Amino acid sequence: MGIVTLVVRDPRRGGAQKALSCELSMLTRGSGFFAAALAGVGPGQDARIDVECDADVFVWILRYMKTQHASGGDVAGCGAARGAAAAPAAGPDAPGRAHMQRRHQGGSGGSQELAVGNCLEILVAAEFLQMPRLAAQAVAFAAARLPELLAARPEPAPLGLLPPDLLERVALAANEAELEEAFEKIGACGGERRCRPLQRLFKARLSALLRAHDTVLLRCAACGGLFSAAAARKLPCEAGGGGGGGGPHDASRLLLHVPDPNWSFGDYLRALRRRERRSHREIYWHVWGLVQVCGWLLLLLLLRLLLLLLLLLLLRLLLLLLLLLLLLLLLLLLLLLLLLLLLLLLLLHYQMRVIC
Repeated sequence: MGIVTLVVRDPRRGGAQKALSCELSMLTRGSGFFAAALAGVGPGQDARIDVECDADVFVWILRYMKTQHASGGDVAGCGAARGAAAAPAAGPDAPGRAHMQRRHQGGSGGSQELAVGNCLEILVAAEFLQMPRLAAQAVAFAAARLPELLAARPEPAPLGLLPPDLLERVALAANEAELEEAFEKIGACGGERRCRPLQRLFKARLSALLRAHDTVLLRCAACGGLFSAAAARKLPCEAGGGGGGGGPHDASRLLLHVPDPNWSFGDYLRALRRRERRSHREIYWHVWGLVQVCGWLLLLLLLRLLLLLLLLLLLRLLLLLLLLLLLLLLLLLLLLLLLLLLLLLLLLHYQMRVIC
């Protein structure tokens, strides 16, 4: 049985070194990074690896590996769990999130439970070591405990240490309502300094929002309004019909928004930040409203068309009813005429008998 000696150099402690040992099979099964690094080491061979990491974090991860290895589970989750690790990016309300929370709050991890004080460091380390299952658990934990992370004393949790992709995963693992709840709790007592990490989450969420809708904002050259590029050919422009001549084809074309080529979405966002001093949270909701409302406008347009069709059908039905009423009136008139003729005939017959 091969043994790997891990010499951990802790940069937080001035480069102090700590030697740890671990079975080769457990290490390669538990981490995709170590599996690649030790690919040339035979099953019965010993090896040595130097690691630069926070010693406490690395010890925690090794204990996690041992606990998972002892239970016979797939420690790294490098197969199917790799897809699950990316699942939070697909939407903020992924159903797997609650499952992940149950796992790290007392499942097969044993005593190795994530905590507010270590979840971010473990997330970074797990991602680097290619342990997607642990990374997914850390993402779910951080998203569920955002208020506690931001309220940590004496300083809020350092969300800034997360690379952009992990920051976005945490931002997407928490839905908008949870982010707003965290903002209300932290903003009421912590001020701008404690809200700053939360603003980073809104910034990351904005990038994900635009990517999910495959769109940016454009400004209409005719009306000056902002609209989503994804709905550029579907949204009507109220000011579009006022310009230009031509025929009916030109008029229908002008009813659509015309993008202003001299307007830049990036410059607009920078202006909101620098000149108007808007926070990333305010910018997120501003853009969210423009992107999402476009969908509602399309729905309203469809509803309008349906209402118009219903009105046309009702008008046709009313016309048919009027025609039927007219036919009935004509029939009644004919019946009255027939009755009058019969009366006249009877009168004539009576008079003829009297004369005779």
